[in-house]
Amino acid sequence: MLLVIIAVFFTLGGLGLSLGVYVNMRKKEAFINRAKTSGAVTNAEITSVVDVRDGMGKSSAARYAVFIRYRVNNEEYESRLGGEDKLFTKGYTEGYPEGGKITIYYDPDNPNRFVHDDSVAKKYMMIAVAAGLIIFLAAAISLAIMTVNYTTAKRLVNDGQQVMADIRDVTFSNGCIIICEWQGRHFKSRTLNVDAAAGIKRLGLKQLPVYIDRNNPDKYYVDTSQLLKALQE
Repeated sequence: MLLVIIAVFFTLGGLGLSLGVYVNMRKKEAFINRAKTSGAVTNAEITSVVDVRDGMGKSSAARYAVFIRYRVNNEEYESRLGGEDKLFTKGYTEGYPEGGKITIYYDPDNPNRFVHDDSVAKKYMMIAVAAGLIIFLAAAISLAIMTVNYTTAKRLVNDGQQVMADIRDVTFSNGCIIICEWQGRHFKSRTLNVDAAAGIKRLGLKQLPVYIDRNNPDKYYVDTSQLLKALQE
């Protein structure tokens, strides 16, 4: 159950990250396009790059504020690049030297609102979108596999042939796998994230129920639910 919750969390989280960043990118692109259409484009001068690390600790990477000045309709405006709380790393600010020029796109009705076409930020936003999609796909695939496994196990328990198989071994490979035997056939449990060997020894288990597909004996389910329940008590 915990793994399902984790998979759902990362599925929704990855999707939310990708959608959130993508929506912000589209909003910024739309703002720039409107500004271009109305001619609300001008050059801004970088007036200062300030180290604001005081109180943040020297280990903080993003601690620089970039201030700019620009004119719209003969009126001068001063602002902070990216907003009042925006901080940049030292490496990032190397592309914004004092006295340098950048192109900004502003709102004709409120020139204090502006954005600049930041290729570096755009690259990182694309990386964030890709990372979110990777997280989403990986979590969604894991969730799908768990759903199929659960559905298959439930079907075999309801419709399959139940046998009691002798526990022969426990292997360890990214978790525990219990190997059982019945009439010369060997059955492997699904990977368990518990110390199954210690649990089997403590509980004195000799056998586990195995449910075999009546039409395809190669399909089976080693039922470890009672073992796991006992280990959690």
